Amino acid sequence: MPLEAKSSISVAEWLPRTNGLRTVLGDIRDLSDQLSDLNASFGLIDESSFSFASTARGRKCILPPAVASIIQNRLRRVKPLKVPPIQDLLKRAYLLKTRLTDESGITRSELARRLGLDPSRVTQILNLLNLTPEIQKYIEGLQPTKHRSPVGDDDWMRLARLRNPIQQNREFQKLFP
Repeated sequence: MPLEAKSSISVAEWLPRTNGLRTVLGDIRDLSDQLSDLNASFGLIDESSFSFASTARGRKCILPPAVASIIQNRLRRVKPLKVPPIQDLLKRAYLLKTRLTDESGITRSELARRLGLDPSRVTQILNLLNLTPEIQKYIEGLQPTKHRSPVGDDDWMRLARLRNPIQQNREFQKLFP
């Protein structure tokens, strides 16, 4: 929406009319004071156009049209489908297991130090291999989604700590009534 200038006005008169401009251009009151000291007048050119855009936090800003369209397009973006994190953790568990068996003399704590992880986290990831084959197949078959999984990492880790496969399957069935 183009703004039209009826006449030249001073910056001090123009500034209170532009609420969102301060958020975009920063603190321009100092500039206003400097210009008013010089008795300078400020006017908008008729050809200049500005658009309003709402930021992610809901603030409205006055911006050039090109910048406003970029911001509006970013806010309209569709969330891409993501692979459930538990699938990546299970794949990582298999990779960690092969590294432990292939590299001679490496311990879990040494592997954790090399990967920059806490040793307890490495143990948690490796415990996923204790899940029954049915549960592992279920995890591998999970479809990518935009939303979070109804079963969190804590639930998977709790299941993995159970050593009895029958009890594991029973607890797994309770997660999906």
